[in-house]
Amino acid sequence: MDLSTLYFKANKNLVAKAIGELYYEEKIKPVEGEVFSLSLTSGIQYEFTAIKSIWTSLSVNVNSLVRVKDGQKNPINSAAQFFIDAQLELELTDIVLANFLEELNNTLIRDVHLLKKRAEIKAESLLDMSEVERESYLNGHPKALLNKGRIGWNLKENQLYSPEESKGFQLHWLAIKREQSTYLFSATITEDQVLNDSLDQDEKEILLNTLKSHGLSRENYLIIPVHPWQWENIIQTQFLFEISNRSIIELGVFGDLFRPQVSLRTLSNISRPSSLDIKLPLTILNTSAIRGLPSKYIKIGVTISDFLEELVDKDPLLKSSNVSIIKERAGASFESQHFSQVKSAPYRYHEYLGVTWRESIETLNDEKENISSLMTGNLLFVDDQGASLIASLIERSGKDTKTWLSQYFKSVVIPLYHLQSKYGFSLVSHGQNIILRTKDSLPFGVAIKDFGGDLRISEELKNEYTHIPGVENLGNLPAAHLIHDLYTGHFVTLLRFVSEILRDSDHITEIEFYSLLAKEVENYNNNNLPAKEINLLREKFERVIINTVRFQIGYGDSSERPVPKLGTDLDNPIFLGQKSRNKD
Repeated sequence: MDLSTLYFKANKNLVAKAIGELYYEEKIKPVEGEVFSLSLTSGIQYEFTAIKSIWTSLSVNVNSLVRVKDGQKNPINSAAQFFIDAQLELELTDIVLANFLEELNNTLIRDVHLLKKRAEIKAESLLDMSEVERESYLNGHPKALLNKGRIGWNLKENQLYSPEESKGFQLHWLAIKREQSTYLFSATITEDQVLNDSLDQDEKEILLNTLKSHGLSRENYLIIPVHPWQWENIIQTQFLFEISNRSIIELGVFGDLFRPQVSLRTLSNISRPSSLDIKLPLTILNTSAIRGLPSKYIKIGVTISDFLEELVDKDPLLKSSNVSIIKERAGASFESQHFSQVKSAPYRYHEYLGVTWRESIETLNDEKENISSLMTGNLLFVDDQGASLIASLIERSGKDTKTWLSQYFKSVVIPLYHLQSKYGFSLVSHGQNIILRTKDSLPFGVAIKDFGGDLRISEELKNEYTHIPGVENLGNLPAAHLIHDLYTGHFVTLLRFVSEILRDSDHITEIEFYSLLAKEVENYNNNNLPAKEINLLREKFERVIINTVRFQIGYGDSSERPVPKLGTDLDNPIFLGQKSRNKD
């Protein structure tokens, strides 16, 4: 396909996604019928066919979409025009809409590249790739309308540093004054071991000699990496005071090649794939927030990793479910002397410089035992021929769809539910944080990661963990709200789309899908009696929405990250699944 064809295809795909999600978020109300009709205050209509899911979202048939103006039906060729047409319904001011269109154009150009890249790829072939290679084919956040906005990056920077295009790059290395830094290394790893995971012996020697040439010692300075984009665009300018007074020393570009995961900030070592991943701040706006690294989470990531590992080892259900903790082994952060004094400054100013070293999921794999691991976000991949990665995985397992899914729910959902029900720990369980472990392609365990901003403790149980150093920096919410880290984070954001993929390929109906999930939840509830407010089988759940938040708050500065809002309650598909199963 030529560029124009790909561009118009990307626009049409985005309009279909927008209609489906904005209907779910209750911002638009198309009239249902054999053909859906969306009449807008602008006088424009959109017509399409769609399937209404059990979640009340719409799966829009892309090829059916037409725009109707003055009675004339025309094919869709502009996603920007759709948002302009729907401006009043979406309550977008001109200022927010213009910013939104900039982010939309950034997303579309990445979508065009992905369409071109994915044209010849088959879903099954992704199963034989490394995780970081596999992620380079993924389409990003399934709910966020503009999931590759990356405001702050130009085309060249996307080519160098995006998960879709990057071929790998080396990191800049800095020495930062220990007395001005926040840092922690796990008791089971040394600073030298961390450096050895990114540098060969010769390069490490050069780096250390560079430090000595400045007349400095490691006793007073900590060595950390920085993303090349962050060094070029932020650190050299915003930390010039600290560079000038030798609180920060630039050591140069060294070490292994790293490639970004789909989350952008976390980098995989492609020179030595089992080495530690490195998470680095990037001061660009992508999806909901600017992707910095808050210093308050630096220490807790290490201490909570060790605590969770011990907890899993002692808990019979978690241990028998093969739960793995992808541990954060070390972290460091350095704040500008000046911005740190402006306590309520926009959050990005406090998150410019830091690093987290985390175990690679490649260490979970075992070729001899045929054990593999993949980020659950991969389950959303569908190739141009309509074949899905999840169907390919099920086929490889030699099991039927119902057996495979039951095993998934038992291995992934139930341990996450148990962590919250029994211990009050809740991880935002979206497709990047939850890793599916398979043996002979059948689910047999789950691995979890990202214990800074994405791990929280229920208000009801937080006092049981005051002995963990830094635990006060973890968020707390009442258990009734916190259950959404699983319900909205995993079910609405991931399983909603997985069940649609399997429905559309005639593998299993949605009600059968959620009946299987209900069965596993019911088995757990019967043995463990979770509190009423977090019972996954309750009849209604709150509808958590994200896109409307951006429409309302716009693109201005804030001292806090944006938070989702609520719509009307949902009829819980798991409850509906239980009801259906009991009828049978």
